[in-house]
Amino acid sequence: MADLTVLVYQILALMLAVAVAIVVVMVSGYLLVLWYRHRDREEKSLDMIALQVAVPRDNEIKIDAMEQVFAGLYSIQKRVTGTFWVVFFFTNPTPYFF
Repeated sequence: MADLTVLVYQILALMLAVAVAIVVVMVSGYLLVLWYRHRDREEKSLDMIALQVAVPRDNEIKIDAMEQVFAGLYSIQKRVTGTFWVVFFFTNPTPYFF
């Protein structure tokens, strides 16, 4: 009976070790993908353009007009298209509005 208990504990320990190894591989794979996607982020950001839209303080135009301007600017962004792997490994350039 003691041999059976030891065998069960060894099987459980092996299953736990395999589960931990799988989690470690998955987390390290995810971190590798994140690193690959953002590896040249600084060089790409230096090539970007900053556009400032200044509106006078005494502006009487409704905010809906500016909302349409931002929607138009957002619609011209480039999208990464292709297979699942291409979309997964490459990032989209994102417009930021300040």
